[in-house]
Amino acid sequence: MTRQSGAAPAAASARELCTAFLDTATLLDRLLSRAVEDRHGMSRAMLDVLLHLDRAPGGVLGIGELTVRTSLTGGGMTRLVDRLERRGLVRRRTCPRDRRVQLVGLTEAGGDLARRAAPWYDRLLDEYLAGLTEPRQWPAVERALHRLGDRVRTALES
Repeated sequence: MTRQSGAAPAAASARELCTAFLDTATLLDRLLSRAVEDRHGMSRAMLDVLLHLDRAPGGVLGIGELTVRTSLTGGGMTRLVDRLERRGLVRRRTCPRDRRVQLVGLTEAGGDLARRAAPWYDRLLDEYLAGLTEPRQWPAVERALHRLGDRVRTALES
């Protein structure tokens, strides 16, 4: 954003806002990924899947639902679940109501890890988000980000 002398700062353009958002998201992803790798010896995406499963009813979700809840493609999610399964953190099974659907559930070890990691991960996120906005504003920011995510998903699917 350029500023003419004496003029009020111009409002950020959509391009500037998007660039700042994407650059910051990339940096935050790198930071979180390094912290998760150092602490738990796994990728941030792997921990995210464990945390999603831990919050799901019965600790089980379909691979398709996990894909929707993360930024991974279907193939990427399948490979990630393979790695988690080899580590003994999740178990995969066929959905009894629809054999085309693969369900992923936490093992006891996966649930234990998710429950131990969640408070640490929350503190880490709080550390970097603290002071950016008031916590009471976070729901509005979250809704805006979800709306943006929905728009992008719709555009990608068409």
